[in-house]
Amino acid sequence: MKAPSARGPGRPPNSDALYRRIAAELQRKIAAGSFAGGKLLPSLRKLAEEFRVGKRTAALAIDTLKQDGWLTLTAQRRLTARNPKRSLDVDGNLILELVTEPLADAMGNADFVDLQTGMTAGVGKLYAPLLIVHDRELQTHLPHHLPRLSPRGILLYGRFLAATLKRYEKLRLPIVMCDSPAEGWAIHSVSVDNRQAAHDAVLHLAALGHQRIAFVQYVHFTTRKIDPDSKERQIGFLRGMAAAGLKAGQQCIYNSFPSDGPQSVTIRRLLETTPPYTAILTVQCTIAALIVRGARLLIQSGALGKERLRNLYVATFQGIHAPYPALPGPRVDFEEIGRRAALLLNEPARPPQHLKVPTRWSDGAANWQETIS
Repeated sequence: MKAPSARGPGRPPNSDALYRRIAAELQRKIAAGSFAGGKLLPSLRKLAEEFRVGKRTAALAIDTLKQDGWLTLTAQRRLTARNPKRSLDVDGNLILELVTEPLADAMGNADFVDLQTGMTAGVGKLYAPLLIVHDRELQTHLPHHLPRLSPRGILLYGRFLAATLKRYEKLRLPIVMCDSPAEGWAIHSVSVDNRQAAHDAVLHLAALGHQRIAFVQYVHFTTRKIDPDSKERQIGFLRGMAAAGLKAGQQCIYNSFPSDGPQSVTIRRLLETTPPYTAILTVQCTIAALIVRGARLLIQSGALGKERLRNLYVATFQGIHAPYPALPGPRVDFEEIGRRAALLLNEPARPPQHLKVPTRWSDGAANWQETIS
């Protein structure tokens, strides 16, 4: 009979039960007030010594309490206690969401509503209060009352100038850019997997028999700069064209401002190109709708034949609760983006994490051309 192998400290026969018992004991102390809300916990080494276990077992107990909302991290990555049953305690636990447009305007966007639903659900799992501040000046300035609020973490939504993001980097708080790529910045981000989605969309269009494919991106009207999501989707589009074996001359990338109407120069040039494009991938559903309307107007004027619209396939990125559900293209789960963004606030500020949420393809409706009024 073999003698039982020796076990190191912190590794008893039932280590799972042990770390859970330690977590339950710490939770009881926090609830009883032994560790007041906002008070620093002993170091991992001291906790391991107190419970006579290894650091790994103590760390598992700490992770359990963090996930259940009984512990939070300070900007200096120190653990502090909090009682999730006393969710009105704001000190050191407030989540701040900054939106760079009037909230009334943002709430008119179905994608933002889905994003907000996900954020609220994620913040709820952190047992933290959420304060939304909305102002166009947030593009260029940090909130004046930020030092007084002393938030646990910050969610960013909208367009922020590079100089503003540099100031957020210096805060060393968990900060998350929501629904916008932020690689290269020392803050977290959660965005659409744009490159892969555009790449797969091109392969889908090529599989349908399309050889002439155009890509329409979005330029910010105020800054005259290409939208960050558009940049990533353009990269994916070009990679998809190469993977499909389509020559560079068989595709074209057009810029489009959101203020462009259906009779804009961009749309006319796109639709009147010879030989014609048989498929167009756009980064925004409103642009896709403008293209369809522009085609109708050109047909009415006699500039295009009726078969032009029948032979045209317009695909677009849009949310799951799409404004134009009949249009085919990649669908974005904005609720999932919001949920993941909120949960990232429970992670240390460094190193930054950049999460990508995949899309799913929707075939739309067979009569999608008729649904655009």
